[in-house]
Amino acid sequence: MFVAASGEKIEAGKSLENAPGVLFDALVLPDGRDAVQLLAGNADAQEFIKNVCKHGKTLLALGAGQELLEMAGIKPSRTKDAGILLAESTHVAEIIPAFMDAIAAHRHPDRESETLTS
Repeated sequence: MFVAASGEKIEAGKSLENAPGVLFDALVLPDGRDAVQLLAGNADAQEFIKNVCKHGKTLLALGAGQELLEMAGIKPSRTKDAGILLAESTHVAEIIPAFMDAIAAHRHPDRESETLTS
């Protein structure tokens, strides 16, 4: 059980420790400085992000969440990777159609090897 900043209780069936990234279709790294700082120091979180990328899954990083990609050694390719989307939280509604299309592709096998630098 997790408690959001608003006090809302959120029950999670899986955690970073018991469910590898390859089991999920996509990963959203939400905006929020406090969350980014907390996850930045979590080795399991960094490994989870790397596995999602390595397996060609869709990644959406919003606002400060984009820093987690960098910390995990992921740099989106110079040629646009349809499976890695970056946006500011204020523009999330605009990126949702592209995010849904990326998830529908299931995996992104054309992801260039230099996307994951470590």
